[in-house]
Amino acid sequence: MLIHNWHKLNDENRQHAINFLNKLKNDGICLKIGISVYEVNEIESYCKSIDIIQAPLNFFNMSFLLDSLVLELHNQSLQGPRSW
Repeated sequence: MLIHNWHKLNDENRQHAINFLNKLKNDGICLKIGISVYEVNEIESYCKSIDIIQAPLNFFNMSFLLDSLVLELHNQSLQGPRSW
């Protein structure tokens, strides 16, 4: 389950949403939870709480391909379950 416009929620609502999404996942309603991000700086604060981060990649926006955190997360995903 992917949530769009995550950045529009305030911190309290994000925490409620994470709790709700984790409940859905724990109850077997969905296998993985994730968010869509639109800026590289949105990733770090969420990457420990979710399974999937969807990011834009196109000819005009390649910033995600060049970011060290994104590359590190990608390499970790290739190695198996999260280690953080």
